[in-house]
Amino acid sequence: METTDNIARRDMLRLGMVAGCMGVAGCSGDDGYGVFRMSLTSYSFREFTAAEAVAKVAALGISCIDLWPSHVSSLGGGKRDRSAKPYHENPQAWAQFQKSLQQHSVECVSYGVQNFMNDHDANRRIFDWAQQEGFQTFMANPSLDAFDSLERLVEEYDLTVGVHNHGPEDPLFGKLSQMLEALKDRHPKIGVCADLGHFFRSGDDPIEALEQLQGRLYGIHIKDVVRDVEFSKARVVIGKGEMNIPVILKKLRSIGYDGYLTYEHENHWDNPSPHIAESLVQLKQMCSKLE
Repeated sequence: METTDNIARRDMLRLGMVAGCMGVAGCSGDDGYGVFRMSLTSYSFREFTAAEAVAKVAALGISCIDLWPSHVSSLGGGKRDRSAKPYHENPQAWAQFQKSLQQHSVECVSYGVQNFMNDHDANRRIFDWAQQEGFQTFMANPSLDAFDSLERLVEEYDLTVGVHNHGPEDPLFGKLSQMLEALKDRHPKIGVCADLGHFFRSGDDPIEALEQLQGRLYGIHIKDVVRDVEFSKARVVIGKGEMNIPVILKKLRSIGYDGYLTYEHENHWDNPSPHIAESLVQLKQMCSKLE
């Protein structure tokens, strides 16, 4: 049973998160991206520490970040501390990350991709932490037998879960048809963090995906890709791939999507910032033409 104090704390945190974004470049939708609130994934900087990732996001003029749970293990330079406990079990690492957020005026608006298994008690601990910290949604990679647990938890905690697709290498949710089957008859708070580039790589039409998933979109990962090449070469700077990003943006606007538009760069791991900057310039130009 959720206590009155917990409810008040959650609501205060959520209000603070929204207030923090509304007047900060990169979140408000008035900084060159039209109606869209931009964020970047910390995964784009996976070879750097979490604090370094926050600084790099801020340097790119974006003030919202999606936190990759495994960033807690990054020591920088591609090195990892494999013994590091996840953030929800690691108050010291979480406090350090929050300090970096405050230092650079960056908001953490989503957490994932979180692996949920068929362990209700373990899942509950993650939800409890997320609620206390003011998160509203998870990006998730659940096992199929975890959905019953998640249904109970999204109802109890009033949080949403966006199942993330990972392209043709993803055996569970790689295809739009698989995602729709997994969500069939499930709680409406269980939806999708739709990686449109990965849907495209799987042979699905991103526009059809948006139409079919309308009402269950709890996050959008935007990127540009090319098909039929090895995975490491498939992800490219926006405007240099095969996706029709302007049409995607127009569709997102037409269906009234009001979540974050999150850019994820999955290449140039040692120095992604120049390539991300180039993609953001392209996105701004595309968004300006929607007006």
